[in-house]
Amino acid sequence: MAAKAARYGAIRARQLAEVIANAGRDAGHEKLRHWGQRLLGGINDGDVTLYLTCLINDGHLDKGILAVALEERGESHQSAKRSDEAIVDFTRAIELDPSRARAIGSRGATYGRMERYEEAIADFTRAIELDPSRAWVIGSRGATYGRMERYEEAIADFTRAIEIDPSNIWAIISRGATYRQMECYEEAIADFTRAIEIDPSNAWAIGSRGVTYRRMQRYEEAIADYTRAIELDPSDTLAIGSRGATYRRMECYEEAIADYTRAIEIDPRDTWAIGSRGATYARMERYEEAIADYTRAIELDPSNPRAIGDRGQTYQKMKRYGEAIADYTHAIEIDPRDTWATISRGATYGRMERYEEAIADYTRAIELDPSRAWVIRSRGATYGRMQRYEEAIADYTRAIELDPNNARAIIGRGATYRQMERYDEAIADFNRAMELDPNHRPLESLRPASG
Repeated sequence: MAAKAARYGAIRARQLAEVIANAGRDAGHEKLRHWGQRLLGGINDGDVTLYLTCLINDGHLDKGILAVALEERGESHQSAKRSDEAIVDFTRAIELDPSRARAIGSRGATYGRMERYEEAIADFTRAIELDPSRAWVIGSRGATYGRMERYEEAIADFTRAIEIDPSNIWAIISRGATYRQMECYEEAIADFTRAIEIDPSNAWAIGSRGVTYRRMQRYEEAIADYTRAIELDPSDTLAIGSRGATYRRMECYEEAIADYTRAIEIDPRDTWAIGSRGATYARMERYEEAIADYTRAIELDPSNPRAIGDRGQTYQKMKRYGEAIADYTHAIEIDPRDTWATISRGATYGRMERYEEAIADYTRAIELDPSRAWVIRSRGATYGRMQRYEEAIADYTRAIELDPNNARAIIGRGATYRQMERYDEAIADFNRAMELDPNHRPLESLRPASG
């Protein structure tokens, strides 16, 4: 009884411990009173871990009740984010009673939080085999499949959980979020709408639908949902910031700034909102304010490559190339596979006429992602400036093969042919470019496209 009381929380456990202590006192049974007092001492601000430890170590519990106590202590460890301890207790409980579906499912949930997804899937599957009616376990397996990007399996599990419990809002919203990851936006909207119909005050569902509308470029509907979510919870910085991001896409920059500022006032350490406000200032060409925000975001999170790279881009727009190079280099040191920072540094080197370094960066970016035609074209333009015309022609040709309608690559190759006095090939490329863009002014085409 004492072990099972912990399942219902500290209040029930405290009540039982008091009953034991009082019974011992009333009966003059000192040992029983002392035992009740020990149990009471093990309950601390809602944490029943020490209470359960007393039972496990000194309660002389039979095998079945010991399994219950271990399971409950595992739950207590898990709630306190003590994952390793939780795994140990759940495992001991399962060894004592291999049919404990709840302990197996909870161990799976703990493995999931530890990003040990294969072990989580194995436990969830075993728990479902023991009790196919546990919707939370089925849904949890679905969520784990989602984190593993196994979206079809995730959808199947969420659907099964919803069939068991059609009012399971968590499973409905989670299925919607998975559909959104799959870019099945209409199905996602349907799920979020269904969740909102069940609970019109569910800000999570409303905000999630807003995110989906934004991805569909249905910005007015996104704004409406974010606004509704904010009305329900005025301190929801995610909804406020997301509305700001939507305003920015609509080029409503003042409204975006207002939302980001509001989010920052609520949480002055919200680096995403600070960086996003910086990006909005940059679009408004208010570069000093942009730099101030990026710098603040970096001070809060020195390992944030996005803020560092964005500050570098802003310095580049201000023609403060040395500072731009320093930021791009820092971002690349944090993430050597950051192609955007590598390309941007290459472009900056190009503007500084440090062409060898520009070539090195473009080459590295192409190695990381050989499918980016515009990066290959940019390297070609740089080779052209260095009068390395054969290499320029090779890059422009490769870019055109990847993107046959890339007018800038075609113009760049034509201009390079002209420099090489291969006029027939130059004219052919200029004519082809004009077919793609009849409004293009031919005289402006007689130079390589800028990187």
